[in-house]
Amino acid sequence: MAKSRYLNADRREDVYWAGALQGYLESKTKYYNGEALKWLRSTLFSLECFLRVVLDGIEPKEKRSILNMIEDLTPTIQVNKLAREGPEFVTVDADTLYDFGEFALEYCKHCKGDYDTCRLRELALKVGIPPLVEIGPCQYFRGEEEK
Repeated sequence: MAKSRYLNADRREDVYWAGALQGYLESKTKYYNGEALKWLRSTLFSLECFLRVVLDGIEPKEKRSILNMIEDLTPTIQVNKLAREGPEFVTVDADTLYDFGEFALEYCKHCKGDYDTCRLRELALKVGIPPLVEIGPCQYFRGEEEK
């Protein structure tokens, strides 16, 4: 079967996603080291190989157009099912939810409790409040570091 000179809409979208993800992950390599960096680089290499194979042989103007489009894409995470339908649920803008979460987490400055069973921590994780720290007793810990 002869290779197509043009990509259909589905394949083109796959290439956009792969290219945008590749650019995003490349910008994050500075935050990793060791085994995690090794796997991240392996993933980047796989994405590069995928793009090379899919784009091989297509019409040069289309290839240039696709590569230019990839440069202008910004991948984002979108939470679609945070709120469910029904009278007991409400829909809230994510920024408002995050502001509320940040305000509520001010309580954590005084927390000396059991971090593994903390209800505020559980709620923050459940609704996707971005963590504040990577190390410490809790990812939302805002008090002084324990000595």
